[in-house]
Amino acid sequence: MTTKFLSISIILITIMLFCQAQTQSITFNKVYQGTINGKLEIKLTLQAKSGQLDGVYFEDNQGYDIELSGKIDQENNIELNELDSNGVTMAKIKGKLIKDSIIGTWQSMNGDRAYPIVLKETWFNIVSLPKTIAGKYVINYDETSEFCKCKLEILISKSKGTYYYHITSEKRNKKGKVKISRDSEANYISFEGLIGDENAGELSGDLSDDSIIIQNTGNSMNYYVRLSECDAKYIYLKKVH
Repeated sequence: MTTKFLSISIILITIMLFCQAQTQSITFNKVYQGTINGKLEIKLTLQAKSGQLDGVYFEDNQGYDIELSGKIDQENNIELNELDSNGVTMAKIKGKLIKDSIIGTWQSMNGDRAYPIVLKETWFNIVSLPKTIAGKYVINYDETSEFCKCKLEILISKSKGTYYYHITSEKRNKKGKVKISRDSEANYISFEGLIGDENAGELSGDLSDDSIIIQNTGNSMNYYVRLSECDAKYIYLKKVH
């Protein structure tokens, strides 16, 4: 009886150690894109090391990352906690890694909302956002054309996860929402409802740490003027602290 018990114990321990080793061998660094509830488009980065998961995801056109932390087991079941800025779990993602896809459910912590989440691995390279986007941006005259004398200021604020702008110059005083977008090379910022002066759409620019660069005019093949009060092809704005 004792010999049989020992044999069973050894087998169980062996299986446990094997499963643990399998989990510890799961290591990857991947990017996924897809939807929550078939509507909300997101991109997600996920790093696995010894069964532990860390990453972020963001909604398209939103200027902030949502932190993720969790685990993956030897059967590729995934559990992720969605964390706020204080590290408090606000929602959970449970699913399964199937080849190049993650299929599962996003659920709020109080359980009143639960939506399907479907993600597929992508080549997309996620560029990190600036640590802080909100602030006051003024013209960097050291970078902008010496002929540009306009007094342009953009104040960006954040409320309930949404960014807003207030732009002032000799010619305009306007407020509205900010949109943030990304591609594999850079972050971009656009100002909803702020239409350029000649043949231009909404004002937009490149967004990086403590700076915004706006191409203000086009060329003979693609003529436009965005801010006519600023005599410069490129407007370089820097955040003041």
